[in-house]
Amino acid sequence: RRKATVEHCRELAGEPLDSHVIMAFRPFAIADRNAYATIVSGFFPRAGHEHWMRGVRVLVRDDASKPFLVPYLAQAGIEDVRVLDADLSPQALLVGIEQATADPDAPMPERMLGLVQLASMDLAYRKYPDAVKKFRAAYGYFTKAENTPQRALCLHGMGLAAERGGQPERGKTLFQQGIALAATDKHALPVTLLLASSLGDVCHSLHQHDEALGYYQLAEQLATGLGNLPVRIEALLKQGDVRVELRQPMESLTLWMSASELAREFLVFSLWRDALDRRLRVCKREGLRERVAEVEQERALLNELER
Repeated sequence: RRKATVEHCRELAGEPLDSHVIMAFRPFAIADRNAYATIVSGFFPRAGHEHWMRGVRVLVRDDASKPFLVPYLAQAGIEDVRVLDADLSPQALLVGIEQATADPDAPMPERMLGLVQLASMDLAYRKYPDAVKKFRAAYGYFTKAENTPQRALCLHGMGLAAERGGQPERGKTLFQQGIALAATDKHALPVTLLLASSLGDVCHSLHQHDEALGYYQLAEQLATGLGNLPVRIEALLKQGDVRVELRQPMESLTLWMSASELAREFLVFSLWRDALDRRLRVCKREGLRERVAEVEQERALLNELER
């Protein structure tokens, strides 16, 4: 599977033999050390570099408080591995981006991308006016640079700031401007997906159910094409939520069943549980006893797999 993943990434790049592939394993927490070590150690060049490893760079996180990968590398004598002592805390990340963005010697495209990252952090910390100023400045630069995906991304950021700041209609307008712009560039499909999901959310919050359904369906289609399984499942779940508000419980159950099947097949536990919770709630309300029993049985299986 590791080899197939690398080869697939190379094929997407268009030059299978010469393309560089960078893979990063940086979980916020390492809950199961043995499982994590089993996955990442497959990339260690124990017997030299195999052919499929050509051009591959792998970033792996160890536990700083109780290292277990770095000592193993030393004991096994594995070469061609560099150990870096990096501060990956949010504060260190913020300082690093600020410094890079303010560096007058850095290329302007890199500085603008850093500005977008800072604007996203402002969003996370609910500093909406600051976020809008940064997104707007970056939008102006990317307009001159004729970079459509980044322009659409900036409009999405401004839309989020408006929506979360209590202006959902303004947010919707910005999202619509962004999706119209992204539709003109085939390289902007991931941003189009982002905008479709956000448009579904804001329309749902405004009780504009038909529009919400349309955007969630578009998000599902885009996520399927892009291979983004979590967003695909979330789009199915949210379509079901809208159907509930339209008093269409059976249609909701059909959508949530599809979400459950996908999450179960690929072991996406959190979304699987979300789908089961929704199905159980509606089945109980509608008095569907047999379906309640089916959901409870599936939930028991999920609990067993999660242990």
